[in-house]
Amino acid sequence: MIIWIDDIRSPPPEIPEMIIMLRSKKACQEFLQWFENEWLVISLQDTDWVLDHDLGHDEEGNPYTTMDFLRELQEICQDYYTDFIDPARVKYITENPQGKANMIAFIESWAKSIN
Repeated sequence: MIIWIDDIRSPPPEIPEMIIMLRSKKACQEFLQWFENEWLVISLQDTDWVLDHDLGHDEEGNPYTTMDFLRELQEICQDYYTDFIDPARVKYITENPQGKANMIAFIESWAKSIN
């Protein structure tokens, strides 16, 4: 499975696997709500991730980023079980160098805190 988080780019059509595409704050929030209720269905460690950093703005005009999503996801995981995103299974497609550095540091720190 691949979780693709990007508000602009789409995955190439030749990717044969199941893809969950999250393009906005609303989509990310819906995924988090589903994940919180159905967390046994998916293993974050066994999932491939494609991450952009900047996800545009929410309905009120506030910026929303993949870092916001990652923090919320980690909070859910801490509350329920010890899953994490495997840093080796993440591809970064952001053009925001500081955002990329922040995501890398966060995901690596999260993985180290579990292992």
